[in-house]
Amino acid sequence: MTGFFTPLIVGSSLNPGSVHTVAMSLSCFMIAFCGPLLITGIWPHKLKVPFRVSSMPPYTGLPPAVYTMVEDIVAVDGGGCVEFRQAWRIRYEHSAIMRRIVRVTSLWWGASGTLLAGGFIAIAWTTPDDVGYGIGWGLPWLWAMVSATLTVWWVSRELKREAEEWTQPGVHKVFSLHIAQTINEEKVAEEVNEYNDRNV
Repeated sequence: MTGFFTPLIVGSSLNPGSVHTVAMSLSCFMIAFCGPLLITGIWPHKLKVPFRVSSMPPYTGLPPAVYTMVEDIVAVDGGGCVEFRQAWRIRYEHSAIMRRIVRVTSLWWGASGTLLAGGFIAIAWTTPDDVGYGIGWGLPWLWAMVSATLTVWWVSRELKREAEEWTQPGVHKVFSLHIAQTINEEKVAEEVNEYNDRNV
């Protein structure tokens, strides 16, 4: 939220107030939100940081940021708790289609949001106050609604394809996130592997 409030507070505190700076608020938030999506989408599991990111231990290759967003929103805000984190990790590790869904959505939101935010900021500083303010506060919401609609449609289609192709060998290209598992998690993982061996 720093990306949002910084230009809002700075622009409002100036005398006279800077409409151009205030108009950048949503665009700066878009960059702060979409930048990690774009970077981790371009280089999935390549970037490592010296601190924990959600359930990812320090110095572990980061998955596309959509993975950790889904994990935290459902497990924490949605009350899915540890059970969801475990199920989500196993699903991601065992489904090539799910990994593609996570990466493509990260790339789409990251690239479109970053590029459009840069354009909105440029417009805010090169047009009259009313035009720049209207675009800076209006078009980001339009982008979010269009992107959300496209995401729901495309992800639903891909999940249907995953269900139809679940018994095909190419769907189960296992990729490990290298997260230490508890005894219960190892047991669930073994059960999933045994199921896949029987049905693939």
